[in-house]
Amino acid sequence: ISLCNLSFAQVDCEPYKVETIQLSTTDILVRFESNNGSLFWKKIGNYSNPATKPYLALLMQAFTMNNNIVIRYLSDPYTWDSTDFYNIPMMVNLSKG
Repeated sequence: ISLCNLSFAQVDCEPYKVETIQLSTTDILVRFESNNGSLFWKKIGNYSNPATKPYLALLMQAFTMNNNIVIRYLSDPYTWDSTDFYNIPMMVNLSKG
């Protein structure tokens, strides 16, 4: 079970470890690990979205420095700890925790 904060139909979930970053010709997928060890994939965005490249930079930094990531979604409710190739995050946050 993930810990999430809900406000204004936004979902912020606890920091997760970046396990894998997968780049394709059109989009970026990331496999995260939760605190309980479960693994799941999330679509971070399409290259046509201006936010995708900055998201990728933060994800690469988190992966390299073994820091964690918090991602915010607009969906309410949103099941964080499951694979999702449809919803795109509205925020990516680099965390030391």
